[in-house]
Amino acid sequence: MVQGESLFSYKYKNTLIHKLPTAMKLLSMIAISVLAFLGGTKTRILLSIVLLISFILARTSMKVLLRSLKILIMYGLIMFLFRFTGFTTNRALLLNHIFDSLIYLWQLSLVLFSGTIFFETTSSLEIKNTLQFFQDKCYTFLGNPKFLPDIAFLLSLTITFIPRIFEVWNNLDKSWNARGGNLHTGFKRSWLKLTIVIPLLIEHLLSLASETERAIRNRS
Repeated sequence: MVQGESLFSYKYKNTLIHKLPTAMKLLSMIAISVLAFLGGTKTRILLSIVLLISFILARTSMKVLLRSLKILIMYGLIMFLFRFTGFTTNRALLLNHIFDSLIYLWQLSLVLFSGTIFFETTSSLEIKNTLQFFQDKCYTFLGNPKFLPDIAFLLSLTITFIPRIFEVWNNLDKSWNARGGNLHTGFKRSWLKLTIVIPLLIEHLLSLASETERAIRNRS
């Protein structure tokens, strides 16, 4: 997995979280994602404390936290914009929907931050080996049926590709600003960026998808 400044990129550090078994971190991320939506308020508070301690132990930079918060804020603004456009003026009902929206953002933040810790402390090779281990155990139990696909490879390809999306977007955004894209304001800036950067993003991601597949196969 590429080491860099983009969100969800692996950053090698000699910390307790980095040294934890990949299987433990993967199962913890899945458990946090499930409990964030199925658990109650006390569960979410406990998960928030656990993630805060994990961030400290993993020595995660404030830059990463701010980027994650930026995503949440942008998503929250879009959600509130669409959800409350033309909404009822009933005060009690309005407050109830605002409260539900804030709870949902809290749940989403738990999923986002758990994924951030996982990807920043786990390399692509560790992910691939762990998924392969789970698959081998499962297939051995089933008698190694020939018709079953290589699920470990497909999952590792998908998981490994996630940070590369942010890496490509980060590079394109820097290139856009370096060429004066940030000099535009308002609707013109948004429209130009949408029509110019997004097609480039899709083009780069298609190329990266092929490169990521070859890289994972070469490491197998």
